[in-house]
Amino acid sequence: MRGTNKTFLLLILLCVSIMGNLFPAGLLLRPEPAKSPVTGTYLAGIPGVPDPDAQYFVFTYDGTYARYQQFHMLEEGRYAAGYDGVYRLTPDGSGSARSVFVADGERVFYPDGDGTALVFIRVSDTPMYINVGHGGPAEAGQ
Repeated sequence: MRGTNKTFLLLILLCVSIMGNLFPAGLLLRPEPAKSPVTGTYLAGIPGVPDPDAQYFVFTYDGTYARYQQFHMLEEGRYAAGYDGVYRLTPDGSGSARSVFVADGERVFYPDGDGTALVFIRVSDTPMYINVGHGGPAEAGQ
């Protein structure tokens, strides 16, 4: 009877050990949440060529975006995926929305006010803000 108790106790400890090891393994192997294919930082200009007037687009994981030049925020708001790579932009404080076409996940075509489109090229998969603050109201028009 004494040997049966030891075997039973060892079996329980083995089960606890296995469960204790499976839990962290499950956390490590779980799939990452899907991120938007547009998430990242884009530049309207030539990557690697300094241009103080270059515009940047930043699309974050949580559905917000910003369009800025260094030291000057132009526009902030929310974006939502639309149909066939078209994303809908809604600037903060505005009910009107704009559409932006994203081709192949590497370029963003942004309609300019004069009927042309600015082409932004992906420079990073990570949202980056270079020499500009964000999170508050946009400084557009200042």
